[in-house]
Amino acid sequence: VSSSLRVPSVQNLTFQVTMTHDIYNPSTGKLQWWNPYLKSISFNSGYSGSFKIPVGTYSDVPDDPLSGEISSRIVQYSISQRYTETRSSGRTSISNWIDFGVQLSITKNWKMSYRQNYNIRGKESTEKVIELHRDLHCWEGSFTWIPDGSRQGYYFRLNVKLLPDIKFEKSESGIRDALFGGISSF
Repeated sequence: VSSSLRVPSVQNLTFQVTMTHDIYNPSTGKLQWWNPYLKSISFNSGYSGSFKIPVGTYSDVPDDPLSGEISSRIVQYSISQRYTETRSSGRTSISNWIDFGVQLSITKNWKMSYRQNYNIRGKESTEKVIELHRDLHCWEGSFTWIPDGSRQGYYFRLNVKLLPDIKFEKSESGIRDALFGGISSF
């Protein structure tokens, strides 16, 4: 039996609890309708938002209506937390994670993002991902770099926007290269 509770969205904030119960006692196999066995529980919460940072003036061209106005870039961010406890065969496994991400439009056509996962129980950063994206009018390009961990490597992609299957890709990482060879094109 599964149950879930989600708090109605408070501005930019999420909270959810999910539980799974077994109505049969795992030790005896007897039905325990009024006292079900808790198999797992999960708490998820998150916060996201955005803000603007000033980056200079638009233009110093005379007669330009935007001349002298301060330009800004939007920064989007998110942070989330996951706690899960699972019981099976008399053992309990617990995981607790924090995920953080930020995205910045560097210019009109360039975007950069950074994501990081942190294992609270293991007291270690488990994955960092840096991505660059460039709009090239009819084309778009992206570069993803994972500096460490089991997925360490990079991924580059250049494709036609309207026909994403027309692309050039190049990647190099421990798992993907071992399985797929790391290069594909048109």
